[in-house]
Amino acid sequence: MPGCQINFWLDAHACVFFRCAVLPVVVEVDRVVRPGGGIIVRDEAGAVGEVEKLLRSLHWDVRLTFSKNDQGVLYAEKSDWRPELIEEPA
Repeated sequence: MPGCQINFWLDAHACVFFRCAVLPVVVEVDRVVRPGGGIIVRDEAGAVGEVEKLLRSLHWDVRLTFSKNDQGVLYAEKSDWRPELIEEPA
């Protein structure tokens, strides 16, 4: 659908509960969400910090981070950034 956005709510604690690593989940979210789409993450502050580092490394715009009593919330939007294609040596 043109103009349609997919937004994700990621509870990183659910990843721990279901015994999955956060990295593959963040990579899949990056693959699925279009530029301008957003993600909300809610979990323990340490897990939210880990997701924040991963999203920043993928050039997401982290707009909000908040933590209180060891609980954290993060909101980020995907940017238009994509890795540059590097030519292989001849």
